[in-house]
Amino acid sequence: MYKRILVPLDGSELAERALPPAADIARGMEAQLWLVRVSLAGEYVFGPGGTIAPYADEVFEHDRRAAAAYLSEVRARLARPGLTINSEVLNGPVAETIVDYARSRQIDLIVMCTHGRSGVSRWVYGSVTDKVLQGAHCPTLIVRGQTT
Repeated sequence: MYKRILVPLDGSELAERALPPAADIARGMEAQLWLVRVSLAGEYVFGPGGTIAPYADEVFEHDRRAAAAYLSEVRARLARPGLTINSEVLNGPVAETIVDYARSRQIDLIVMCTHGRSGVSRWVYGSVTDKVLQGAHCPTLIVRGQTT
């Protein structure tokens, strides 16, 4: 039985396709839903040689506020009686941060959408989904993002 269900979101409609099945499972099992967004600001504030770009604090803060506002909006859309929804903005490498968060919060199930990249695109960008599958301590339900 699942009591804590994690849904990682990146702000895209595609990632949000994981929300309906996650919410259905959470309601059916009286589980808590945990929504997270990993901030990508760190990718933009470091210059050559690891130097910190000017205004880095402002970039981090702006990204954190935008991510928190996004998660609040998603929580409002999902709100239903009997459904507990938690949300948190995280920082760090995306897949590793998701895996570490799931372990630290004793998550029972991760539900996420795959972007469905293949070939060179997948090799260049890597697959967050694959990395989460490999590192997660709990079951992971993958929702197909695109149908071809």
